[in-house]
Amino acid sequence: DLQAIEFSGRAAAAQVVKLASTWPHLTYQASSNVPWLTASPGRGFFPDELTAQVNTGDLKPGRYEGEITVSAWQAVETLRIPVLLVVSDSD
Repeated sequence: DLQAIEFSGRAAAAQVVKLASTWPHLTYQASSNVPWLTASPGRGFFPDELTAQVNTGDLKPGRYEGEITVSAWQAVETLRIPVLLVVSDSD
């Protein structure tokens, strides 16, 4: 299992995930399953770096879970990266 990317607070800094493949120059697409999480670039070629960023503007204090999905043409498996965001009252 992949370790979750964790964000804490309203001003959480973006985090970088390094993507690698045994097939160089394989095309990938990245997306998130929640509106407060973005993954960029949305498409590219392995190897690459993916930036995960959160937008906490409309979120109430609490714990939020999301996922970044990285899929590649002709890949055997889809990469699912869990994401955890904690927004507290004091943020």
